Amino acid sequence: MLVHIPSVLTAAQIETVNRLLSKARFVPGGDSAGMAARRVKRNRELAPDAEETLELNRIVMGNLVRHPTYKSAALPLRVAAPFYASYEPGMAYGDHVDDPVMGSGERYRSDLSITVFLNEPEAYDGGELVIRTTLDERHVKLPAGDVILYPSHSLHRVSEVT
Repeated sequence: MLVHIPSVLTAAQIETVNRLLSKARFVPGGDSAGMAARRVKRNRELAPDAEETLELNRIVMGNLVRHPTYKSAALPLRVAAPFYASYEPGMAYGDHVDDPVMGSGERYRSDLSITVFLNEPEAYDGGELVIRTTLDERHVKLPAGDVILYPSHSLHRVSEVT
């Protein structure tokens, strides 16, 4: 099941999010990866202690969890904190599945993964989210503010940004 949710963020919100991210500190993405994913993960992620995190989550996650399509498609009981990933030319995230157990302390099972697109497709080359389904591979590169929801157990990758 792949669910495309258009316009979760407005143009003004996308501008604010990108302004916040442009000032933020990023760390190697492999720092948050499990042992298998660490071998194929070449990106950067917002530092866990970045001061911009609260405002970013207020905007991005606030809009997402209130969106009627998200609520009806995901039926969320609990939502994990997001990772804000950044890819520069030469970076990619090879084939992987997302960790099924999330959280620290009281851990919980996660069945769905979400990608929120924060840049317009024409702003970068490559960088498609490629999700393997039982029928084929889906190449996803959506407008800024759109979301794709997919099973966490689906083998997927982010193609190299060129």
